[in-house]
Amino acid sequence: MTQLDHKGYVGTAELSVEDQVFHGRLAYLRKGQFNVRTRPELRRAYARLASTRGRSLNEVVTAVLEAALPKMKQGK
Repeated sequence: MTQLDHKGYVGTAELSVEDQVFHGRLAYLRKGQFNVRTRPELRRAYARLASTRGRSLNEVVTAVLEAALPKMKQGK
């Protein structure tokens, strides 16, 4: 399976030799929704943190994810 990037979209493409067709699938669409299921106590802790900083839970989680991405890319 090959990952392709085109105009901001990421997807995969596969060749079916048997059917003689390429099959593609978008990995995700650019819609601003990202649902995360986590432990209730973790969600409460971040909700409290957001409240004390006068920010929304989404803003705090986004900041945490943005800060973690470079470290994750480096394999840390």
